Amino acid sequence: MKPSSRNGLIFSVILAVMMVFSLVQPATANNVEMPVKQGDGPTTPLQPVISQSLYNITTEPLREALLNYEPPKSDDDGGFRISPAKPMAGKKFDADVPHTEGSPHELDESGLTDTSGFIDPHLSTPYANHPAPSTVQTARSFEGLGIIDDYNALGYGVAPPDTIGAVGPNHYVQMINTVWAVFDKNTGANLSGAMPNNILWEIASTGDACEVDNDGDPIVLYDELADRWLISQFAVSSADGTEFNPYTECVAISDSPDPMGGWYLYSFAISDTKMNDYPHFGIWDDGYYMAINQFDDYGWAGQAVVAFERDAMLAGELAEDVGMVYFDLYGVDSDLGGMLPSNLEGNTPPPAGTPNYFVEMDDDAWGWPTDQLQFWAFDVDWEIPDNSTFTYLNTLTTDPFDTDMCGYSRACIEQPGTDQKVDAISDRLMYSLQYRNMGTHQSMVVNHTVDVGGDQAGVRWYELRRNTGDWSIYQQGDYAPDGDNRWMGSASMDEVGNIALGYSVSSATTYPSVRFTGRLDGDPLGQMTQGENSIVEGGGSQLGVARWGDYSMMDVDPVDDCTFWYTQEYVADTGQWNWTTRIGSFKLPGCGPDWGTLSGTVLDNDGVTPVEGAIVEITGGAIAVTNASGDYAFGGLPAGDY
Repeated sequence: MKPSSRNGLIFSVILAVMMVFSLVQPATANNVEMPVKQGDGPTTPLQPVISQSLYNITTEPLREALLNYEPPKSDDDGGFRISPAKPMAGKKFDADVPHTEGSPHELDESGLTDTSGFIDPHLSTPYANHPAPSTVQTARSFEGLGIIDDYNALGYGVAPPDTIGAVGPNHYVQMINTVWAVFDKNTGANLSGAMPNNILWEIASTGDACEVDNDGDPIVLYDELADRWLISQFAVSSADGTEFNPYTECVAISDSPDPMGGWYLYSFAISDTKMNDYPHFGIWDDGYYMAINQFDDYGWAGQAVVAFERDAMLAGELAEDVGMVYFDLYGVDSDLGGMLPSNLEGNTPPPAGTPNYFVEMDDDAWGWPTDQLQFWAFDVDWEIPDNSTFTYLNTLTTDPFDTDMCGYSRACIEQPGTDQKVDAISDRLMYSLQYRNMGTHQSMVVNHTVDVGGDQAGVRWYELRRNTGDWSIYQQGDYAPDGDNRWMGSASMDEVGNIALGYSVSSATTYPSVRFTGRLDGDPLGQMTQGENSIVEGGGSQLGVARWGDYSMMDVDPVDDCTFWYTQEYVADTGQWNWTTRIGSFKLPGCGPDWGTLSGTVLDNDGVTPVEGAIVEITGGAIAVTNASGDYAFGGLPAGDY
């Protein structure tokens, strides 16, 4: 970046991270004429704050560093901590108001009322009408990181895990609060073991908050255009319980497609006073974009958006050449919050000059004119960063929805055999806002949790489209095919336009589980036609802790641009502090060559002895045998893809 000026960071106040709270004083709002009507955008251009990375350090290959690495034990020495829920207070709801099922009550001074009696007119048709079809191709499913084996070995214990992951050509990288790992995506083998999220900064001895802190809210993405990985988490409190100044976003970019290789490390000062909570990233061709919810000692401190200089980061350039552009939206409208940046899926970049899109969901019960989606555009100029703009585009009215789950209580979703309920986190869009350039049009898919009636959670999902004009809602629907709760979703689209939706499932009779559904391009609009399919069924309920989430992740394999990968938490056995995670992949019909399974008898190397339970899979011409070992020869297969 070649900045025309180095403006000081102007922000407002802090914190509520994993479990450490610090208090500072608020600062002035950004340079705007005056707060304006909700959803109309600023009346004068927002002024960006320009800065650079605090450093750039290149690590040795991770696989080599791990040979001599001994993780420092947590000060808790095996203790547990709860990441506090930080509701966006500007959204006009009060999570502390008692909720009476089916009875209206005041939420705050605005006189808004509870809508728990809302009956969603756009529900999916009954579950019995949507059996899981045999044409859904399930590739593999394996265990991800878990609190018992992976946390306790490092002396950590956190709830919730904030499960996220991304798939690359050969690997699956999963991150949860304070821990991450690199998996072989074909075998499910954990190649790295559980590592602290700040391990790269530890082995490089950066000497700053990114090295000392391991605070969580992790993000991992695979940048398909560059064939690189991005990992990030915030650093907002030191290990001894005092705050660092400034609040920091720690970002690492792999120097190759191999996540076990070397990494470029960056540290960005976000604010001296405002906490950068809930950071969510999007990959774009001209930058890495981030949305954050800000907090200070007065509570909610507004939405902020950030762009990082992608090209310089990929090249490992000097810190002073790696730029950051920040916009604080609190002075525009204090009720803005929960935005997501668009995240590129596939290897086709957006049309030249396309800004990164940010979208926010608003419930009319919060004082907005309608149930709606707001669209904003971040247009960054790395040659003259002060020319960068963040601009309101338009607002789209959605079909009616109700986000009031249990009066926004953080304990809402039922589980079998216990009065303990878990968090629905229904006040914001769920990660991520997946973007795909389809050639004839651009599409984005996204979802959020809604009350489909009687405090039952369902997933509202959207496909947004743009041809030449403004973005519009191409289709939308609520997935709630039976009486169970479905929430904490993530959606994505493959190269032919099929959409997959993954989520958590739980009720008084269903243990917290991981499932998915989908629809094929050309199916009737607004419907998930592919039935409900299971990645893993839970075997117990979470006791003692209400926190669940705060997000999960669905993305598409870059090798075939067809196979969906989804990661989410679940509970295998009833108890406290014993959640685990799952990583699963599947493919919807009509995208690329189907998988096939040969039936018959597989013989061992002697050519005589049958191998019981052996399964032969043929994918893209490659043959793999599971549930058996040895060498096998197959003949009589016609040439072609299977």
